[in-house]
Amino acid sequence: MIIEQISEKTGISIKELLKWFLQKIIEFWCSGINKKGLLLEMHAQNTLLEVDSDFIPRRVVVRDFCSVRVDQFIRDRLNLPDIFKKKIIDRNCYFSREQEYSLIYDYFICHHFLYPMIKICCKKYDLDFSYFNNYAQKVFNDNFTFDIFTNRCYGFADEVFVNRPPKIQVFSKTPFFRK
Repeated sequence: MIIEQISEKTGISIKELLKWFLQKIIEFWCSGINKKGLLLEMHAQNTLLEVDSDFIPRRVVVRDFCSVRVDQFIRDRLNLPDIFKKKIIDRNCYFSREQEYSLIYDYFICHHFLYPMIKICCKKYDLDFSYFNNYAQKVFNDNFTFDIFTNRCYGFADEVFVNRPPKIQVFSKTPFFRK
């Protein structure tokens, strides 16, 4: 695993690398909302780790801004202009504000990216998953400033959605990496 190689090259423990990565992803995602009213779809395909020439992690980089959702309600509260035309929550998105936030954070970022990555690393390196879950919850709670989430987690229904809007379902009543 790349995390093992980074740990060997830098002397940074895998536990500290995972904490750093969780913190940077969650903080960056929250800052997109808190500062710009933008929900970045930071799943594994769109999120990159930048390391320097000594393999020390320096930042998380997000690519592919085609799937960014816009929360104009938050942008209005931040006195930011209404300049976006597509993927505006409660205007031309398929789902409610709560559902859009949960689909992006709970489903794409946590369920399909962070949760499996942390689970695999905990198993491979004999680390405590609950430690990382609690740490991620703290980072999330310290950085997410709006009251939007409930205790429900939404995900896409396991079916093909050709020529019709996607269907979603509640996939968990216990969110990981947030309270």
